[in-house]
Amino acid sequence: TFRNNLDAAIWNMQSECEIQKIMSLLKGRCQNISVDLQWLMEVEDRELALETLLRFVNELERVAREEVSQRNYDIGGRALMLASANLADFVDHYEIESSEIQEKMTIELRERCKTLLDKLKISS
Repeated sequence: TFRNNLDAAIWNMQSECEIQKIMSLLKGRCQNISVDLQWLMEVEDRELALETLLRFVNELERVAREEVSQRNYDIGGRALMLASANLADFVDHYEIESSEIQEKMTIELRERCKTLLDKLKISS
């Protein structure tokens, strides 16, 4: 409905701003600033959270490739490290809850995240 579409549009804009802020910090070599993804972990809709995480990981992978090709190995390495760590944190966060349905979704999320981690390993 209209309200759901509006909420989704607002979420997409907010998450895109967060992702771009993190990319800016990463490219600026701000290594002493931690990357806080609590805003993503607080999303109740797992599919929406996963979709946002996948956009974030894809952006990190793009930055890693771009920076490594320019011999900025520190930035490329940190981008891949952030992608890997955030995928693991995401899965761990949703494993805390336990019910049959949630357990099934956690297994599905784990498989999807494992596939992404394997893809990152190949691209690095």
